[in-house]
Amino acid sequence: MILHTARLRLRPFRAADVAALADLRADPATMRFMAGGEAAAAPERASAEAGSLASLWGRAWEEGHPGYAPWAVERRGDGCFLGAAGLRWLPFEGGTTEVMWMIHRHHRRQGYATEAAEAACRWGFATLGLAQLDAFVMPRNEASLGVVRRLGMAPLGETTILDMPMLRFRLLAPGKVLA
Repeated sequence: MILHTARLRLRPFRAADVAALADLRADPATMRFMAGGEAAAAPERASAEAGSLASLWGRAWEEGHPGYAPWAVERRGDGCFLGAAGLRWLPFEGGTTEVMWMIHRHHRRQGYATEAAEAACRWGFATLGLAQLDAFVMPRNEASLGVVRRLGMAPLGETTILDMPMLRFRLLAPGKVLA
């Protein structure tokens, strides 16, 4: 499944994406807001995890689990790899589908995260029939807090995920109301 927006192509990960994903995950400025924190940005670890994640996410699409693995995000005009975005099931907080995004620092502040996340949300509601999507953001991650605001997500409060303090946000499918 490939999604297109005005500027982006969201597509399943493939083996050719491993180096670009490793580069993204080796950036301490990116990983400080992710599970494992800046320690996860060690080049050897980032490379190994990128290979595992690209394979896992690509297989999820191939093996009939559409929608529950992030897409590779690339710019439509030139195919430049920008990062990852999409939906994934999280067993935390009673189980929820998370909308997530991770954009390479050289491509931030151009609206790509919001554009990719919006496309993933629309797809989750229209194609998967989801009633709601959640996002988990570290309190000091100002860029992602801006994304959840632009998506129109409602704050649900504080929580802890993998020993990291997070703020939880929720977006309801069109026509649904927060219970």
